[in-house]
Amino acid sequence: MKTKDVNTLNIKGISFIGNSIMFLQLSNDRTILVPLDKFPQIEKLNPKQREDFEIIDGRFLSFLSIDEIYELHELLGVSTHPLYQNPETHINVAV
Repeated sequence: MKTKDVNTLNIKGISFIGNSIMFLQLSNDRTILVPLDKFPQIEKLNPKQREDFEIIDGRFLSFLSIDEIYELHELLGVSTHPLYQNPETHINVAV
């Protein structure tokens, strides 16, 4: 998914299956599976704490039990770093 595509999306809802999977319901009617091992603070929440979330401006996700605010592009694994946006600026480094 390209960053420009992510910029037009909003989070409509979330749900969980077990302790390792979060589903993001998006404004384009897609549901995306998010592995929680990438987000250990969310993974550590108990089921009750996972119910206490807030979607902010459709772009951010926050849980009342932790101080972190997650951006949609972060949850989707899409980088917003300028080097990754323009392939012409990508630098190959040989090690």
